[in-house]
Amino acid sequence: RGRHVFSMRCAGCHTVRGTDATGDAGPDLSHLGSRRLLAAGTLDNTPDNLRRWIAHAQQIKPQTLMPSFALAPRDADDLAAYLATLH
Repeated sequence: RGRHVFSMRCAGCHTVRGTDATGDAGPDLSHLGSRRLLAAGTLDNTPDNLRRWIAHAQQIKPQTLMPSFALAPRDADDLAAYLATLH
């Protein structure tokens, strides 16, 4: 389910190697789950911080190209869980 949310909301800007996600406006997220930090070193890579970043990127880092997304809580949880599997 999280992969579907990613495909619908994130794949236009981000790449995940081995999938149909080939966006190039944002960083390649192929190994996001193995990174120690998120948002160019702004946040520790935890599920809570990942959900915060997705929902409030512009508040956390105002100059980022990443827009803030209002996702349903289940979608945010599923998306964060999917991204955590990317090693």
